[in-house]
Amino acid sequence: MSKHLVKILSICALVVMLAASIVGAAICVSEAIGVTLSIFESGIESEYYEGGNNLAIYIDGVKQDSNKVQVTKYTEVTVEFKDEGYDFVGWYEGEYDLDKDKPTGKSATYKFEVKKNMKLTAVRNAKSYTVTYQGNMDDESPIEGIETTQVYQYNEPLEVLTATDPEKIGFDGWCVAVDGEIINATPVKNATFGDKKEVTVMPAWSNQMVLTLKDRETEETIASTRLTAFALSKYGLPGADNTLVANYIMKGYEFAGWSNEQGTLVENAGEFVEEGKTLYLEQTLVEYTINISSNYADTATITYDAVNGFKGEFPVRQYYHVAGVKYNDTVYTYDAEANNFVGLGEALIAGEDLTANVTAVWESDYSTVTFVIAGLDANAEYAIYGDKDGRRTMVEERVMATFTDEEGAGNYDLSYNVLNFFAGYENLRDENDRPVSAIPTDVQIVVTQDGTNKVYDEELGLGSEGNVSFGYILAYMEYVCNIDMNTVTEVTVNFLYA
Repeated sequence: MSKHLVKILSICALVVMLAASIVGAAICVSEAIGVTLSIFESGIESEYYEGGNNLAIYIDGVKQDSNKVQVTKYTEVTVEFKDEGYDFVGWYEGEYDLDKDKPTGKSATYKFEVKKNMKLTAVRNAKSYTVTYQGNMDDESPIEGIETTQVYQYNEPLEVLTATDPEKIGFDGWCVAVDGEIINATPVKNATFGDKKEVTVMPAWSNQMVLTLKDRETEETIASTRLTAFALSKYGLPGADNTLVANYIMKGYEFAGWSNEQGTLVENAGEFVEEGKTLYLEQTLVEYTINISSNYADTATITYDAVNGFKGEFPVRQYYHVAGVKYNDTVYTYDAEANNFVGLGEALIAGEDLTANVTAVWESDYSTVTFVIAGLDANAEYAIYGDKDGRRTMVEERVMATFTDEEGAGNYDLSYNVLNFFAGYENLRDENDRPVSAIPTDVQIVVTQDGTNKVYDEELGLGSEGNVSFGYILAYMEYVCNIDMNTVTEVTVNFLYA
C-alpha cells in the first residue's frame, strides 16, 4: 500500500470520527439543555387581606429562592400555592382562558416534569363567606339593627354591637354557632372562618361565662359556649341527639351524660363562674343480648359488646358445628378462631335494638352419603321380608342423605333414626317365612370405598331405646373403624333380626 493511500485513509477515518463526535455532542447538548419555569398568581383579589408569600417551587424537596428557576429538561419539580385567604382554582399554562381552558394541575400542590419553557399561573380567588347573625344582646334581648345575613370577604370586619351598658359590659366579637349554640367560645371580629362557606355566628359579651364541653376519653373539645348568668340558668346540656355529641360517641357505646372534673355525673351546668368551667362527655359500653333459636338443638342466649366481643355458650348440636347465624335475612359467618360472627357486631351497633333474635346456621360434620338400609336374619345371610303398600317385599330402602337444615327430599338431620325407614313394613318374616322380632337385635355396616366393600362386624349396638342415627353410624365408622370418610361412596346398614 502506497504512502499516499495510507494518508488518504487516515484522513477519511479522522473525518468519520469527528462527525460521530459532533453528533454525540449534539445529542448530549439537546438532553442537557436548560429550560425555564416561572410561576405567578392571579384571580379575584381580596380587599381586606394582603396575603403573604403564597407561591413556591420545590426541587428534590428543597424550596427554591425564586419563583423563576432554570433547570434541565425532564427535571421533576413541585409547585405550590398556599394562602388561607384564598380559594385555589387551578394551575394554568401560558395565556389562558378560564372559560375555555382546563387547568394543567388541579391541586394546589402540583408535581410534574419540566419539558419546555413554561409559565404557570396559580388562579385563586379571595374567600367569601355567607354570615348569618343570631343570638341576643348582653341583656338577653334579641339583637337588632343589623342585617341578618350578609356576604363577607376573608378578613372583612364583621358587624359591631354596643352593649346596653357599655361602661360595664364590652362586646368581644362573634362566635361560630351550630343549631343555636356557640361551639367555639373564641370570638372574632373579622371574617376568618377557614374553609366554611356558610357560617352562623352569635355575639360574645364580657359578662358571659365560658362553658367548655370535652370528651372524657380524648380530652378533645366538643363545644365551647358562652353564657350570661341568666342564659346559664335556662341552659340545658346537649344530649345524644345533638349532632356534635353524637360524633363523639364511640361505636358500641351510648351517651351516659356529663360529668365534672371529678367524674361525678351532673344534671346541669351548675352555677355561674366567671373563670368558666369544663364538663366531660361520659359514655358507657352497650351490651347486646342475642337470643339464638335452632333446628334440632336447644335455644341459647349470648351477649356482644364492642370491647369483649361475643360471650356465652352457643347451643350444642350433635354431629354439627356452628357455621353462623341468620339475622334480619342476612347470614353472618362464624370465625371459630376469633370467636366472631363476622359483621354481626357491626350490624348490631348500627341498628337500634339491644336484643337480637337470630337463627343458628349449622354445618354438618359429614357430607352427603348414599345409604342402603336393609333387614337381614341374625346371621346376616338372608333378607327379611314384610308387607308394605299391599304387597310382600324385601325390607330395604335406599336413600341419598344430605345433612343440612334445608327442607326437601333427601335432607335429613344426622340424629334421624334410620330405623324409621322400616316404619311402613308389617308382618316381618325371614327367608323361610318364619316370623322375626319386631325390633332388630344388632346392626352391621358394609362400607364401600373406592369400589370395594368391607364388612365391619364390630359390636355396633342399637344405641339408646333402639335408636341408630345417621350420625351414630358415621361417627362409629370414623372414630371406631378409623375410616377416612372422604373415601366413602356408600354405606349399607344391615339390621339383624332374630
